[in-house]
Amino acid sequence: MRLPERLARILEKALDGEAPSEADSACLLEFPFDSVEADCVEACPEKAAIFGDRAELLEEAHRRLRANPEKYVQEVHGEHEVGGTSVLYISDISLDFLAWQPDLDDRPLPERTWASLKKVLPMILGMGGLMAGTYWIIGRRMKLAAEAGPPSAPGESQAGDSTNTTQGDRDDHD
Repeated sequence: MRLPERLARILEKALDGEAPSEADSACLLEFPFDSVEADCVEACPEKAAIFGDRAELLEEAHRRLRANPEKYVQEVHGEHEVGGTSVLYISDISLDFLAWQPDLDDRPLPERTWASLKKVLPMILGMGGLMAGTYWIIGRRMKLAAEAGPPSAPGESQAGDSTNTTQGDRDDHD
């Protein structure tokens, strides 16, 4: 049984809830994960899609461009854009219709995004601190208000207020 078929059987067993056997574990240990090809790559008779090391793929793309200069647009898309991509394209038509940004230079994406990414952690910590402080202040105010008792209604006089009159004060005015 071929290795991919064995892996498919292991996956089916796992989806059915069965535990892998010792033979299944041995299969996983011997599987060459670094050389896995998609079935379409393996089956393509024209080798239009190929899989491998990036340096080897670049060499093959340039070899094909040199061998058939009238057949291909003389550009390997993905070779230099944003530091080089993991997918390379050669084509017999211009790929500009794919809406790729034509102004991308060869500076890698991490260098482009670092100016923004380096601000993320301070923003998270700052907002977290601000939110925690607001939560504490509101909780403190609510606790103090609860300890002070219910607020008095407007127009009610409180003890010690100068507008209070006592019975003695009323008797003096009669």
